[in-house]
Parts: sequence; structure tokens; C-alpha cells
Amino acid sequence: MMLSDADLEDFDGSSCTRVVELERQNSGSCGFHLTRSKWDPYPWVTKVDPDSPAEAAGMRPGECILEINGEDIVGKRISEVAERVRSGSNQISLLLWNSGTDPQCIPEV
Repeated sequence: MMLSDADLEDFDGSSCTRVVELERQNSGSCGFHLTRSKWDPYPWVTKVDPDSPAEAAGMRPGECILEINGEDIVGKRISEVAERVRSGSNQISLLLWNSGTDPQCIPEV
């Protein structure tokens, strides 16, 4: 969903969550990279590959993944998160949290 110029002017920087749907490529990649320190309860998107399903879905570095296909991933290692992405169907639903620095993120969602 694209925001209008009026929506961008009203953006107050508050955090929000949103769901993105993407389709895994034949290579098994979705086109995003994650990191998680031992203090982070959830993994963070560090990079989104150009021309990837993640880019097409609108994922951005700095977003936090809360759920994969409706399952909470709190405390999961990056390898466990990657396995969940790889082991499911080619259609992947991600619940993302944005700290509010991205004006394309809609706080009401």
C-alpha cells in the first residue's frame, strides 16, 4: 500500500506492525538477511537484496520479524528462523515491526 503525500506529512514517527507476503525463489532465497544479538528477542532485517521477493514485498533494513506464517519466533536463532522460512510453502507471510523511522509504514495497521 502506497501512502499519499498527505499521509506522509501526517506521519508522526510512531512504531507499527504490518504483514508482508512474499514468494520464495527457486533458489530457496527470499532476498533478505537477518541479524540477532543475544539481547534481541527477535531478528532484524540487515539487508534486502535488489530484485528479490523481499524487495518486491517492500521489506526494508531495520525492520524486525515477529512472526513467520503466523508463528511467533521470539528467541529463535537465525538458523531456526531460516529453517522455518525454507521448510514452509513457497508463499511466506511475515509480521514485521518498524520502529517508526519508515514513513511507508502505517501505524494504524
